[in-house]
Amino acid sequence: MVGSLGSYFTLYSGQDQLLQIIHNPAAFGIGLLLLMMMVKALLTSTSFATGFEGGPVFPLLFIGGTLGLAISKILTFIPQGVGVTAGMAGVACAAFPLPLTVALILGLLGGQPDLLPGIVIGAVVGFLVSKALTPLLPKPRSQSTGNEEGNRQVS
Repeated sequence: MVGSLGSYFTLYSGQDQLLQIIHNPAAFGIGLLLLMMMVKALLTSTSFATGFEGGPVFPLLFIGGTLGLAISKILTFIPQGVGVTAGMAGVACAAFPLPLTVALILGLLGGQPDLLPGIVIGAVVGFLVSKALTPLLPKPRSQSTGNEEGNRQVS
């Protein structure tokens, strides 16, 4: 079941689907956007945890874009373009702590230099939230060969 859902939702980067969502935002409600974001995040993380080969960049941009569009629908004073690009920058910076690089890539190379202030704000917020939540995350277990005391030799 997870395999069939994963193949439908995560084998594709989401860039084509995000373009469809952005070009027709009235067809998607806030709940559906948040549901798509959560399903994409859940299935992408499950796929990577089970050995799926692929990169996380474009799925993260899809997650950030749908989150940003949902936020711009909730807070109607935020323009759609600003919400989408700031959401993409925020989610990307939460995963990769490089706010300046992400802002430059999305703003300048993405052809949106006029949205650069919003992108920078989204990148910095994502970076700061990531740093604030890092101490709360469980620490990875070290891979030991067994009981450390049992491995010591008694002389």
